[in-house]
Amino acid sequence: MTAFKLFTFKKADAWIQVSVIVIAIAWMIFEIIKGARDLDLVGMYIISLSAIGFFQLLSFFIHWYINAGDLSKLRKYYSRALLGLLVLLVPPLTPVGLFFLLFLTPGFAIAYIAIIFSEIKPRSFFDL
Repeated sequence: MTAFKLFTFKKADAWIQVSVIVIAIAWMIFEIIKGARDLDLVGMYIISLSAIGFFQLLSFFIHWYINAGDLSKLRKYYSRALLGLLVLLVPPLTPVGLFFLLFLTPGFAIAYIAIIFSEIKPRSFFDL
């Protein structure tokens, strides 16, 4: 893949990641204003984290496939941390892994967006 196409993919990826997070936050705020019950908010939190996590895992694996031998240092650290978190989902550790996923996922989301923006920073975010 050429550098231009890769940069364009990273920009689109950044927009998608930010959009999914903004939509999830807006949905939660709207439901809070509407007067959702606490149990509904917990369910929405888990659904939002799942949606954000799905898009970030998909993006991560696409980046990994495209740049298999040329991942940035931050992406390598992220992949090791992600692998460590996924190992916690192996059956004897599943409850521990789910507990960590519930609280660490927002941090992983922020870290992943920071990685994307650090990779597109040398060029303008709004340039084609």
